[in-house]
Amino acid sequence: VSPPKPPSAWPGITALVLVVMALGGWALWYLLKPDPCQNKYSSVLFSYCAAIPEGWEGGSQLAAEGNLDQFSPPAEDAATFVRVQDISPSATTDTYAQDFRTNQEADGLSPSRMEAVEIDGEQALAWDVTVPSEDGETLRLREVVVVREDGGWRITLAATDQTYQDARIAFEEMLDSWHWK
Repeated sequence: VSPPKPPSAWPGITALVLVVMALGGWALWYLLKPDPCQNKYSSVLFSYCAAIPEGWEGGSQLAAEGNLDQFSPPAEDAATFVRVQDISPSATTDTYAQDFRTNQEADGLSPSRMEAVEIDGEQALAWDVTVPSEDGETLRLREVVVVREDGGWRITLAATDQTYQDARIAFEEMLDSWHWK
């Protein structure tokens, strides 16, 4: 009886080569993938980046009443504010939005109907509010809120009645370019 023939090494070698090629391909893709925040404003306070409307200025601000990012056109007749606050671990976007709207109503404001919007793949809620000012000028707000693992996000556009439509277009473009980091 002749001794059994040893098994071929080729299946093991082929499997090893395929694993190395797959890992190499993944590493190459990971190193060469485009940076979603390239050429965008990247917040130093919060975990996002976005394309800020052309000509608008601003950035991160540390303030006693709370840290925020603020952007506005040179004429300063519109501004966008980004805030993140600590919230209850059980809070959802719906409950956070409803609490915020309840506070606005308690202040005598009348928020519009809420609508679902998407920010970089996450569901947010948005609505409009008109705020009369003491000098007779009307201020219009676009509120967008979303709850994430790092807190309750509030992204607000504030503009005069005359500049709201143009500012709203720029605001929506900024939200379309938004990327969570």
